[in-house]
Amino acid sequence: MNITVNREKLKEHLEIVRIPGYRRPNSIAQFTTDVICDYYGVDPRRINQGYCFIWAYLFWTLAKDKMEVRFKSNYNHVVVHTGGRFYDSEHINGMSELSKMPFFEARRALEADDYNIVEMAQYWASNGLQAHKFRGLMRVSARNLYRKAIGA
Repeated sequence: MNITVNREKLKEHLEIVRIPGYRRPNSIAQFTTDVICDYYGVDPRRINQGYCFIWAYLFWTLAKDKMEVRFKSNYNHVVVHTGGRFYDSEHINGMSELSKMPFFEARRALEADDYNIVEMAQYWASNGLQAHKFRGLMRVSARNLYRKAIGA
């Protein structure tokens, strides 16, 4: 699936001076958390309460050319799945077991589905607490993904 990301537009929109060329998932996760906290003015713990899909999207934009990135979601939360580990803003070093993460504990981990970027974007562009911010970010940085997400 070839989704083009305009990194210059992404940087401009999120007011990022430069996008580093990190190759390790934990470095990308930390940078992603810092950007979301700075730009949206939220605490890292708050990211997982309304901004998780924006976090996951930004992680994907930074990592997509370096590693395979998938998503796990149970419709309450989305995490990044890459290299056999699960990442979100509170778990920047990743977790080996999805069921040990908040929002996925016990039975809820069994309900989590695996998604690619288009499937994740389609759901969260209309269902997330900050869906309008997510759509705006996609619209400026990945127009072809934005069109698929909103069904245009």
